[in-house]
Amino acid sequence: MAMSIQVVYVLFGGLLLLLVSFLSYLLIQKARLNAFRAKVESYKDSMKESLFIYLYRKDEEHRIEPKNKIELAGVEELLSGFSAAVQGDDILNNITLYAEKVFTPKYKKELHHSRWSVRMNALYAIEDFGLTTLTDQLLEMYEKKNSTAAEKNQILKILVKLNRPEFVMYMTNTSKPLSEFMYRSLFGTMNSEQFQQFINKFEDLQEEIQLPLIDMIGINRKLEYIDFLKVHMKSSSEEL
Repeated sequence: MAMSIQVVYVLFGGLLLLLVSFLSYLLIQKARLNAFRAKVESYKDSMKESLFIYLYRKDEEHRIEPKNKIELAGVEELLSGFSAAVQGDDILNNITLYAEKVFTPKYKKELHHSRWSVRMNALYAIEDFGLTTLTDQLLEMYEKKNSTAAEKNQILKILVKLNRPEFVMYMTNTSKPLSEFMYRSLFGTMNSEQFQQFINKFEDLQEEIQLPLIDMIGINRKLEYIDFLKVHMKSSSEEL
């Protein structure tokens, strides 16, 4: 009996030590993260004006060359904020050119990372900045059997944004149909020429592609396709 109590005490002590160690680890990690974020925010405050001037005027005196993780994170966050807020092809093109030079090595490495979240964040950034330098890696990634549906969908959005011809083939690949929501999302982001490509081949499309295509004509009030809709009201498909 005494031996059993001793075993319980030992196990309890070991568990307590494990919990204390785990809590200490979490606290240390939190402190490191807080310190990192504080440095990133400080860097952003100091560089925001210079980066803004460079992107608008292409003034090389204000060009920023990030040298470490803190500076890379700060510039990435500033660029992301600018790309979401500014308007005009010139400034957006400057953001893309700058991001391609600074972040292409970083995102190329992250696309091969073992963690799914890191790969997805890289894909989101590539879309935000309109990077063209990693297209080959994206096509490679799309063809991989172990790429997730979310990764493939995000790659498709990038290919549409960059107007790469491969997106038509991937979207019409009937062996791997997308969700109705994803078809709608892609049709909703296409320019008029891209959208017209699918109108032109409408008869050859599977119905799971035809239906969201027609939905987006209505949702986006594409009145130029009224005659097209009238023709297809005679379809034998009740849902169509």
